[in-house]
Amino acid sequence: IINHMFSQDKRYWFVLMGNFLCMIGFYVPFVYVPDHAKQLGIGEDKAAFLLSIIGITNTVGRVLTGVVINFLNIDCVLVTTVALALAGIMTAACPLCETYAALAVVSAIFGVCVAAYISLCSVLLCELLGVENLTNAFGFVILFRGVACIMGPPIAGALFDATGVYDPSFYIGGGMIVLGAVSHGFLLIPVCRRKENKISKKE
Repeated sequence: IINHMFSQDKRYWFVLMGNFLCMIGFYVPFVYVPDHAKQLGIGEDKAAFLLSIIGITNTVGRVLTGVVINFLNIDCVLVTTVALALAGIMTAACPLCETYAALAVVSAIFGVCVAAYISLCSVLLCELLGVENLTNAFGFVILFRGVACIMGPPIAGALFDATGVYDPSFYIGGGMIVLGAVSHGFLLIPVCRRKENKISKKE
């Protein structure tokens, strides 16, 4: 079953690589945004509330994602790719934010974007491999995510220890998320072609 799953559609490898890359930078904002805010002179309570902003907007983002996919009929691969790209840009933009309001806006956009990414993973896998392969496919995605999550925050922490600022951590973390978006982006052409083929067959 597993060999069939990996050989059935090579695009699955783009999903695995995309998840691995983006998860290296995924938790950088969660771990280091409050500390970055405190470095700017923002109070501890307000700095911690930035995580609440991410959480609140993440909840709202999951609902919005469902609305977009179900009612607007937009390709889940496209939504995932755009959401990851924006999340990476927001992560890399954190060092450029010099006010609490700017950090709050970046945190809010990041929360919405990662909500779409997390919510649509199982949908994307079903579209690529079918419901019958979802359990094994999602299991390997979680495995790749777990390995990346173990790597990401320590690397970001080592960069801070070496430089004394969080800027490199945000830049590299954001870059990894954008690379994850690029990996998912490679799926767009095959998905579009497959839809066109289905339409032509029906005609």
